[in-house]
Amino acid sequence: MNLLYLPYLLLFCAIALCWLPHQTSWRWQPARILATGSLVAAVSTGLLSWPGLLICVLCWFFIHVCAQPQLSATWRIASGLGSTLLVLGMASHLLPGFHNLKLISAVRYAPDSLPFTLYANFDKGYAGFLLLSYLSPRVADVKQFLSDARRSLLPGILTVATVLTLACMLQLIRWDFKWHADIAVFLAVNLVLTCVAEEAFFRGFLQQKLSQQLPAQYPPAISIVIVAILFGLVHIGGGLAYMIVATAAGLGYGWIYQRNGRIEMAILSHAALNLIHFVCFSYPKLAT
Repeated sequence: MNLLYLPYLLLFCAIALCWLPHQTSWRWQPARILATGSLVAAVSTGLLSWPGLLICVLCWFFIHVCAQPQLSATWRIASGLGSTLLVLGMASHLLPGFHNLKLISAVRYAPDSLPFTLYANFDKGYAGFLLLSYLSPRVADVKQFLSDARRSLLPGILTVATVLTLACMLQLIRWDFKWHADIAVFLAVNLVLTCVAEEAFFRGFLQQKLSQQLPAQYPPAISIVIVAILFGLVHIGGGLAYMIVATAAGLGYGWIYQRNGRIEMAILSHAALNLIHFVCFSYPKLAT
């Protein structure tokens, strides 16, 4: 195995192990041991330089503090703000010290589609792991997972259908079925490094915190809408139409999260939409 993939393998395993029951007799849970190993491997392979390592440790500290149940107002605000700024910086690749591996380079899947480049974003994935591990409510067993899946099936189908229809109407995409060799890499990276990170931040962190802070007389839809708008705004780089579509997707994911109070179905719905987009429509979008 190419050693450059080792940090990602350890991080993928750490994310998967977040669903293990808590080991109360352990100083560290298995997922966090593997996540620490992924940092060591990332530094050893050059994927992470010292500024990036410091950023990861700082992000870990702020999110760990944010997860503590008893905090003063000062610490609650400071840890929440610090977590938000560091996660956004890591997810947007604005912070130094990360040298993410390029997996797909400027591939055109159709003559009228924009070229697509895919990086395995360790910075975004690591931030996603921390949010998932410390702050995102997760299912406790298979029975709960199946119950959430039944409750989420219709909202998930409506979300996927609405978002892709809207994207077609706005001429961002068209029907373009393909089964490309890149599909396995795309699905793995998109699910684990993109969907986990984005849903853990926007739904498991922001929407959860906002709904907890709203007065009891306010409906949960307010937190769904506010976070969906923020989700759309961070996608403004793709243009106004892309932002509108992302906001619509955020409304769907927020609805699914609100119905269950746990993160899994929002992650899977997000991944399903992205996979259907990749396989069945112009990817990433039509050239203009």
